[in-house]
Parts: sequence; C-alpha cells; structure tokens
Amino acid sequence: MKPTAILTADWHLRDTQPICRTDDFWESQWIKAYYISAIQKRYKCPIIHAGDFFHTWKTSPYLLSASIAFFSQLELGDEEGPVFLTVYGNHDLPQHSMELAQRSGMHTLHTAQNITILPNGHWGESTPNGSISELLAGDAFENVAVWHKFTYTGNKPWPSCTEPTAEQILRKFSKYKLIVTGDNHTPFVVKYKGRLLVNPGSITRQTADQAEHLPRVYLWFAETNTVTEEFLPIKVDVITKEHLEIKAERDTRMEAFISRLKEDWNVSLSFEDNLKEFLSSNKLRKSVIALIHKAMDGEML
Repeated sequence: MKPTAILTADWHLRDTQPICRTDDFWESQWIKAYYISAIQKRYKCPIIHAGDFFHTWKTSPYLLSASIAFFSQLELGDEEGPVFLTVYGNHDLPQHSMELAQRSGMHTLHTAQNITILPNGHWGESTPNGSISELLAGDAFENVAVWHKFTYTGNKPWPSCTEPTAEQILRKFSKYKLIVTGDNHTPFVVKYKGRLLVNPGSITRQTADQAEHLPRVYLWFAETNTVTEEFLPIKVDVITKEHLEIKAERDTRMEAFISRLKEDWNVSLSFEDNLKEFLSSNKLRKSVIALIHKAMDGEML
C-alpha cells in the first residue's frame, strides 16, 4: 500500500557542530534529509513537517543554499499541491515571535516557493492547523492537523510540566483524525478512539541525552489511518559526554573555591574590608595588586 504522506518534525538543520558530536555533523544531517527525500520520491507523497526545520532563525547563506538545493529535487508526481508543508517552530522564529517571522530563514524558503508554511499551528498558538486539505488534492487530508506543540505520553517529563498530554489533545480536538506535533524530540504515537497523534521526534541527535535515540519518520496511510516507522541511518559511537564531565569538574572546582573563601575569611558589608581581607589571605602577584590599586584609584587601600 502506498503511503499518503511522510510525517516528520524537528530537523534542526544547522551549520554549526553540536558539542556532543564527534563526527562531521553537517554531513550526517544531510544524509538523513536525503534519505527522507528518497522515500518521498519513491512514493511521490507530500512531507508534513511539524516545525523547527532550522536550529536557529538566523540562517546562514550556506545553509539556505543547501536547503534550496534539497527542496529543488523533491517530486510530487502528477498530483497538484505542495511537497513540503510545515509550521513555524520556536527555533524558526526571531525572539520566538510570529510578528518577526518574515526575518527568518524559513520565510525565505517560503518566499522562494521551496516550502509551504501553513497559516497557523505555529509555536505558541493555542490550536493546531487543519488547513492541509485546502492545499492538497483529494479527500485524504480532511481532518488532518499540524501543530508545533510540546506534548508527551506517560509520566511528566519534568515535575512542574503543565503541557497537555497527547491523550488530552486528542480528546480536546476531536474533529481531527490525525494530529502531527513537534517540539518534543522523543518520538511516539498515541491512539484514541480510532484517531492518532503522531510526534515524530528529531531526525538527528544533537544532545548527549539522545545517545540512544533512533531517528525516524512515520509513513501515514489515510485509508486505515495508521502509521509505520521508517528508521533513518545513524552512525554509532559519535555521541560523547566528555563536555558534561568537564562541566561537572569545573562546577566542583568552583564550589570548592567558594567554600574555601567562606572558610578563610569573613564577609562583611564593606566592599573595602572584604577586598583587604581577600588580598591579605591570598597570595597574588605584585603586578596584580598594583592593577587593583590603580582600578580603585588608590583610595581604598
């Protein structure tokens, strides 16, 4: 059976290297993008993307050029309509503001007719976008919505989380048979009374806590309103936690330094007294002390 659409989100394309990656990340992200492209050209179906296409709104010309080249080789076949439909994610927007959307790299792609940005369902909006059927031919896309909205299933991702669960979204927006969400980089599918919420997750691993993440897209079949996973190629052993260990060591040294300061000298309300006591309790080069004296105009010491 031919899929009706490819569901995806959170590509976070960038021309900088994530601190946790030891490989050539530029190459790795485009391998995944072109893998999705191969799926799209095989089935001649549209790609529905739920936001955060770029990692930052201020996209470099280099990344924009690579993105334009990518979109130029997608194929929809004989059917009319856009190939790549998306909404703005928070990373796509200057200052996370829709009022500034026209300054973004996403808007440039939309203006060049490389992508189609849906009229709503963007980050920060209270309802999903259900206008896909107005842009794509056929009845398959009736009651399909896209939304860059953080949602989850199971336990709260953090104790104070007030975001709705996937089940709550499906109950509230009951007219949609399919809702595609973005922002949460963990993939999952939730079914409720024959309807689906698909959160595709990120297509790359850009943080150390994603070491075990398996990037994927979902192939959606409108006739049965079901999805199947299509896993993307990944490289093993390219995620490092060394930067976290360095940070932990630095934090430990800083805490020890602060504790020593507290133990070695008393903090008073007078800045002058504090400075004098610090200088008397710590060995500093004469040149450093001279600079301190000069900065304080010689009035305090």
